[in-house]
Amino acid sequence: MPTVRHPRVLLAALAAVTVLAGCGAGGGSDAAEPAAETTAAPAAETTAAPDEASEPDETEDDAAADPAGADDVADLMADYLETSRAALSEGDSTSSTADVQATFRELRNALFETDGDLRDVDVADPDLADAVNDFYATAADAIAAFDEITTADPSTLGQADAEAGNQAAIDGLGTAVTLREAALTLAADGAVPDGPSPSEVLAVPDDFEDVDGAPAYTTKPEGELPLTQSGPCGKPSSAIQVPPRTFASTFLEDPQVSIIQRVLAFADEDEAAAYADAVEEAFSCDDPDGYASAKVEPLDDGDGVRIQTASDDGFVSTLLVEQDGSRVVTVDVLGDQISGGLPLQITQTHAEAVLDAIRDRAA
Repeated sequence: MPTVRHPRVLLAALAAVTVLAGCGAGGGSDAAEPAAETTAAPAAETTAAPDEASEPDETEDDAAADPAGADDVADLMADYLETSRAALSEGDSTSSTADVQATFRELRNALFETDGDLRDVDVADPDLADAVNDFYATAADAIAAFDEITTADPSTLGQADAEAGNQAAIDGLGTAVTLREAALTLAADGAVPDGPSPSEVLAVPDDFEDVDGAPAYTTKPEGELPLTQSGPCGKPSSAIQVPPRTFASTFLEDPQVSIIQRVLAFADEDEAAAYADAVEEAFSCDDPDGYASAKVEPLDDGDGVRIQTASDDGFVSTLLVEQDGSRVVTVDVLGDQISGGLPLQITQTHAEAVLDAIRDRAA
């Protein structure tokens, strides 16, 4: 989804790399923050409250409507994703180490609670049960990673901890997106999807060659989709016009550019096409608000468009939008640190590399 973005500040979804890498100067107030709430029993030991366990109010009709447990699973994952993405959206580059730890704690507790609630759902479909078990395994690893960070003395934390926390957040969101897609598809079509989920086709640093021995990109989780009532050409954002039923997304960042990659799932191909059209129309006017120029043209290959812009504050970007059946892939590259070369060409090269990686993973 296109949006006028502030360089790097937006990419500091948790401000984790920036804040934790320099947390030695955080002061004693951070270390004094209690961490007792992060030491609860392992997720597998979570049980329902007595009244929930002893007073089921499900009727026979309700049970027949969802014999596989798909609706309950989908609802739980939707709640978890909403809570976690809202927490991620609250941080910025001015967050203190204590603030970052508090955000990781929110993410940890949301995952822990969801894990416990999920264990009360009777999942009858064996394929969905496998996806549930995958969720449990990923959640356990992510909770352990969060606990390491949130119980530590802030003065001991560094960039490696920031990256571990970011990865735990990405893993938690990804496994929830995968499980929700499985549950929604089972409820609608009678079977879970047999292809990769939206979260599984996102590009990751391993998809690209290392640069001077280091990963080509660093990654961070993304929070909520931007929802505006008036975009560059005066229309509501595409996610307001055609809300995706599920989406997976992360930030990628290198020394020159900041990238938002998203894979958005819709109920059918018509909805996906409508969403892609809405993104294209966001810039299809003579004078898009906030931009000195905007160029919209078809992709050289694939079913979609390339949108290249120069913002009023001097930053260039390339946005690729491609429909793939009932999904839409968007790769939005902001050239916020480019000091030499042809900025638009550099952003386009990065965007095409990420889109190619997504295509390979989806194949």
